[in-house]
Amino acid sequence: MNDFPDKKQKASEGSGPLYHRKYRVALPVSCENALFTMALLQANINEFSPQALARFEKQSGTDDGMAPGDCYQIYISGPWNGPVKVSEVNEASFVLHTLEGHMEAGEIKFAVEEIDTQLYFTIESLARSKDGLVDLLYDKIPVAKLAQTTMWISVCQTFAKAAQRVEKGFAERGLNPKVEIATEKKNEGSPVWEAA
Repeated sequence: MNDFPDKKQKASEGSGPLYHRKYRVALPVSCENALFTMALLQANINEFSPQALARFEKQSGTDDGMAPGDCYQIYISGPWNGPVKVSEVNEASFVLHTLEGHMEAGEIKFAVEEIDTQLYFTIESLARSKDGLVDLLYDKIPVAKLAQTTMWISVCQTFAKAAQRVEKGFAERGLNPKVEIATEKKNEGSPVWEAA
C-alpha cells in the first residue's frame, strides 16, 4: 500500500522508560516439531494471536511464509494500530521492528531456543512508548501494558499447545501451559535496569 509507513520507530526515539520484556513457555516436544510450529507461526501469525486483541494483516511481501522486508498492520483493540516490518527471519526466529505510527518504538523477537537442554518458545521485546500519551497509558495507568501482557501470554500458550499437537497428533486437554514473564525497565537518563 502506498500510504503504509516505512520509517522505523527506534527505541531511542520513544518516550518514557525503556522496557525489556520476556515471555517464555517450555516446549515438551522435539526440536524438529518446535521448528515446524515456528514455520506455522511465520506462515500465519493470526492462527496464534488472539483476534479480539490483535489481528495481523500483511501489507507487503509474499503470500506464504515470512521474509525480511515484509510489512504487517496490526489492528489492535484500542485507539492505535501497529505497523511493523520484518527485519530478520530464520527457521528458529523472527524479529519485527515498529514503524511510524505504532504505539511503541522498538523491536520484538519471537524464537524457539534451547536453555539448559530445555526448549522454549520466547517472545522478547525492547521498546519505549512512542510518545507521552502512550507512556501515560502504558507506564502510569497500565491499561495498554495489561492488554499487551494478555496478548503475548495467549500467543505463548497457543504456540506451546500447537507444538504439542504436532508432537502427539492430538489436542492436549487441561490447563494452559505456564508462561514465565520477566520485565525490567530503564528510566530516561538512567544507566540502571530495575524490576518492573
